[in-house]
Amino acid sequence: MYNENIRTIDDLIKKIEISIIEHSSDKLYPKDYMNKLLEYLKLIREEKGNIINIPATFALNRKNKNNITNTEEPLNIERTIVEKKGAQRYYYLISLEDHNGMLILISGRPDGLKFIYDKVEIIEVKSSGIFSKIFKNNVKLDDLGLQKIVYRQILFSGLREQLIFYQYLFEKTSKYGLINNVKKIELYGYVVFYLEGEEYLEQLDKVKKKIIDNLGKIGPSLSKFGVHMYGLSEINSISTDKDKFYYFNIIVKVDYNKKVAIDYLKSLFSSLYRVEIVRDL
Repeated sequence: MYNENIRTIDDLIKKIEISIIEHSSDKLYPKDYMNKLLEYLKLIREEKGNIINIPATFALNRKNKNNITNTEEPLNIERTIVEKKGAQRYYYLISLEDHNGMLILISGRPDGLKFIYDKVEIIEVKSSGIFSKIFKNNVKLDDLGLQKIVYRQILFSGLREQLIFYQYLFEKTSKYGLINNVKKIELYGYVVFYLEGEEYLEQLDKVKKKIIDNLGKIGPSLSKFGVHMYGLSEINSISTDKDKFYYFNIIVKVDYNKKVAIDYLKSLFSSLYRVEIVRDL
C-alpha cells in the first residue's frame, strides 16, 4: 500500500544534498553537521540498503507544516521567533529503530536548536489567529474561556509531544557520534497569538494582560502535564507585502518523558503493520 509519508533513506539523502547546495552561501547553515549526517546516512544505506524512512511528524500523527493549508504570515512569524532566539533551523535529527528485525529510520527537523556551551535548547513554535476570529465576531471572553483557549493551544496542538520526541531523536543522534559535547537538553515551546492589522491591537493587549492575571490558575494546571509557564513576550509586529501582523507569544518549558516518545513509536509500528506497509516489504 502506498503512503506519501513513508519514504526511504535514499529520499532523505537526496533532500539533504539539495539542502546543502541551496544553503551553500548561508553562513548560519550548519554545513559541517549536515555533511557529517549525509555521510553517515550513506554508510547506513551501503550497509543496510534503502531502508524505510518515516518523518517524525508522521510518527506523531501531525502533518508537516509544509503540507498543511497554512498562510505564509504565521510561518514568517514562527521563523522570526526562531531566528531572534539565535537558533539553527536546519538540523535534521535521526533514530534507527529495530522493529521485529526490520530497521526503520525516523527523521525530523525541529523548528530550532540553540547551542549554548554544553547545553542545547530544542524549540518548537505553534501559531494561532484565534483571537482575530473572536474579536471580529464580538465574542465575549471571560476568564474561563481564555484559560480554555490557552490550554488548547498549548496542550492539544502537539507542542509537548513534538518537543519530547525531538529530544528522543537528539539523544539518538548524539549516540551515533553526530553531535558531541552536549550534557544538558532543555525543551521550549512558543505559542504565538497573532492578528492582522491595527484594528484589534488594543484588544490583543488586553488579552495578554488577562492571561497574566490568570497565570495563577493556568500555570498549576499545565504543570500537571509537565508543561511550565516560562514567560510572555511583548507585543511585536511583522510586515508582509500585504499587511502588518501583531503578535505575542507564551513561552513554556516542557519536562522530558521518554515513555511518551516510546509510546508514539509503538503506535506507529502498530499502524504500519495494520495497513500492510511493513508486512508487504
